[in-house]
Amino acid sequence: MTRPNSFAGGGKPPHSSGSAAAPKGPHEPTEAELKREEKPGVPGFETWAGVYWFVFGSFVVVVLLLVAFSGAYA
Repeated sequence: MTRPNSFAGGGKPPHSSGSAAAPKGPHEPTEAELKREEKPGVPGFETWAGVYWFVFGSFVVVVLLLVAFSGAYA
């Protein structure tokens, strides 16, 4: 008794009839989708890039404060 091959690409190829559409690749964004940028919804920030820079800058400040206080109170 043999076990059927269940790995990807193994076994028999799918039955193809001429009526089935060919599989499509990844979604290609349209020009309108590329131009549209979602607003972050965070007060004081117009873009997601601004939010990311603020979070990164806050992280750097916290790390610098930890280094300064650990040196001062060690």
